[in-house]
Amino acid sequence: MSLELKQLSKSFTKGEKKLTLLQGASLSLTTGESVAILGPSGSGKSTLLSLIAGLDQPDSGEVWLEQICLTTLKEADLTRHRAQHLGIVFQQFHLMPHLTALENISLPLELSKDKQALSKAKSLLEEVGLGERAGHFPSQLSGGECQRVAIARALVVEPDLLLADEPTGNLDETTGHQIADLLFNLAERKQTTLVIVTHNQELAKRCQRRFHLHQGRLHEDMA
Repeated sequence: MSLELKQLSKSFTKGEKKLTLLQGASLSLTTGESVAILGPSGSGKSTLLSLIAGLDQPDSGEVWLEQICLTTLKEADLTRHRAQHLGIVFQQFHLMPHLTALENISLPLELSKDKQALSKAKSLLEEVGLGERAGHFPSQLSGGECQRVAIARALVVEPDLLLADEPTGNLDETTGHQIADLLFNLAERKQTTLVIVTHNQELAKRCQRRFHLHQGRLHEDMA
């Protein structure tokens, strides 16, 4: 599924000061591409990801997913579209602590009343190497295992677009490499368009394209 960002701008007011994070940010991706968004902390990377996901609205500009402009959708339509076409992986995992690994993965399908929710979740849990941990709660899993569950949860809806916000940021180097391998392998096999926000240069180099967020605009690394 193609993704196009058209002249996105976003500002916040902090006290009496106006903070501009995005100013005319534009980007165009085709189905199955992987892209990294690089930039220092506070540059607006996570804000950009929130705008792409429709979790926040830009001050101006548009987000197009295939032939649909997300920035003009009503909230109910946006929520439905996001549930059907987007998967999101967060740095902090954001797993439900009272649900098991299997239940966390099946939750998006349960909410959409998919009758095969559990069987699909079990299959994906096996794919991420945690078939034997199905009944464990997040507190009983390591950081790497929690991130595997989070990736499986994001992919269980078979999204056209997968967004990952510092997916290896809270992991040690070895576990981070394993999670990166898993993320790229699954995205490639399922032909999912992948957008990763990161400050990790090594992770970014694994993407087909790399953009730096500087002074509110996206600049592609052509090296």
